Amino acid sequence: MVSKKARVVKKWFYLLGAMMIASFVMIGISFYEKYIEAREMNDLIPRSQFNISISDNSDFESEVSFLSVQTTINQGMTYASINIDDIIQSEGYYIDHNYPYLAYSFYLKNDGSQTISINYFLKIINVTNAMHEKIRFLIIEDNVIQGMYQKADQIDESNHIPDDQQLPSGIDFLSEYMVMRGLLVDFQPEEVKSFRIIIWLEVQDSDMDHDFQNGRIDAQMVFSIDRDDELNHSQTRLVSNESEMFFSSSMICAVELKILYEEEES
Repeated sequence: MVSKKARVVKKWFYLLGAMMIASFVMIGISFYEKYIEAREMNDLIPRSQFNISISDNSDFESEVSFLSVQTTINQGMTYASINIDDIIQSEGYYIDHNYPYLAYSFYLKNDGSQTISINYFLKIINVTNAMHEKIRFLIIEDNVIQGMYQKADQIDESNHIPDDQQLPSGIDFLSEYMVMRGLLVDFQPEEVKSFRIIIWLEVQDSDMDHDFQNGRIDAQMVFSIDRDDELNHSQTRLVSNESEMFFSSSMICAVELKILYEEEES
């Protein structure tokens, strides 16, 4: 015969088990409600409305948000040696078997459903042996040269800036490491823009040192969707912090360019 104490213990055991099951059910319902709420928020502002991607081919066989290219050069050269026509006809990493420089073509696409504006900049993120004082960046957008960028030459003892007659007019860096900034407006859905970056060590640069033996320069070109305050506020109201962070990641693309200079051994 079961004692009264045993019956009480058994009763509390069943009651505790029922409470635990009810707790698990409530937790499951709470997670499901949060999942449905997140899905509804994404429906209010779908990520596809504001999205950009890049690719090193015009067909966008692989759409990504980050591209990287690296090359090693062993000597300087002049602007006149660059085969611009062939580079414009190429895609991705272009190799010139006659002259040492980095030439890279890529494409930016508006994958969203809204017309947008794009802010972009080119910045040096790492440099050794002052390579940025001798380097040149040539930017071509939609097959049109936008400019050749260089670090401002130092004024010599006669207070004259050295004049390199054979070089096209260069545009000084915006600052020590910020090369340039740009803006694309009215970038339509499904529209594609092409960019080509050519980087070389200019032997005619007044800062070029004949004893220069090695060095490195890493640069990054970053593109981001320019959102006005009203749009930014509405997104902050409608999505969680986690979703906002993920949403923003689809609005930035970057291209990393690395050049190593290693002089040939004599």
